[in-house]
Amino acid sequence: MKYIRMLFLVAALTFVFTPRAEAFDPITLAVLAPMAIKMAQKSAPYLARVGVSFVGGLTKIFKDVIEVLRLPYGLLVMLFASPFGGFKHGLRNTIKGAVAPVKLVVHTVLLPFYTVGGISNF
Repeated sequence: MKYIRMLFLVAALTFVFTPRAEAFDPITLAVLAPMAIKMAQKSAPYLARVGVSFVGGLTKIFKDVIEVLRLPYGLLVMLFASPFGGFKHGLRNTIKGAVAPVKLVVHTVLLPFYTVGGISNF
């Protein structure tokens, strides 16, 4: 136990007191700034496409999060509306709500692939 505490103390001190490289001289900045601007201008269309793909993946994830709420809703409809003919509607919502967590995990795992454009529609 003593060794584990010592290990955590050393790790914490290492992360807190690490030296940071902040030595940019003005000459280096003056030389590299025009190249960085050109690279940013050339990569702007690709970054816009990546942003749009990322937002598309996030909308799929958000939709799945909302669909998870269909499980308790469907169970309540099956419980209380079944005498009035709502069992089929409740069962449909329960099934969609039960499948939603699986879809949520799949879309979350595939989010990097959506972002770089490896998978367009799944």
